Amino acid sequence: MNVTLRKAAALARQLSSEAAERAQKLKAGSAFALSVYSDTPIAGAIGERRSRDDAALAEVFAAQAAVQQIRSALGRANAESGVGDLLAEKARLEAENGLLSAILTNLQEQDVAALEAERAKLSNATDMTRFVHGHLTVHAWTLADYSRFADQRTSNARRLADIADALVEKNISHTISLTPETVATCRAFGLI
Repeated sequence: MNVTLRKAAALARQLSSEAAERAQKLKAGSAFALSVYSDTPIAGAIGERRSRDDAALAEVFAAQAAVQQIRSALGRANAESGVGDLLAEKARLEAENGLLSAILTNLQEQDVAALEAERAKLSNATDMTRFVHGHLTVHAWTLADYSRFADQRTSNARRLADIADALVEKNISHTISLTPETVATCRAFGLI
């Protein structure tokens, strides 16, 4: 069975979530309550519960194997179709834009002539002011740099929009093949 990359990613997420939920129930242990008033033989109740838990465990293992098959096929398809490269570029641009936004937020106006005058005043001071205020805070980037950083962020945003469009196109136009076992597992979990 062939599915688009988008559908495959959704199946992997859903199947992984279902498997984790069922696994959590199994992690709770195999202990169960048996009424002292029950006529059911203890060995029979244990055997019945063991069979049910073994089947649930097999379903979880099958789901995990199906998720692995889907993710492996997705990885190969992403590399072949260029999706992996686009995702890497997207991550880089998002990181750049986060940094640029932080820089833009912290830009301040700076009057270099006023700073030079302040430095001269402090360095020529004869009282304790000279020692108490021995440093000036200056900024390498100022509001004069705003447009440079803002333009880069805008350019990155445009490229991110292009990447989003390319990813949608690739995710719906490329397909992967699911193994019969994976298809059966997805059907057993009601996902297809």
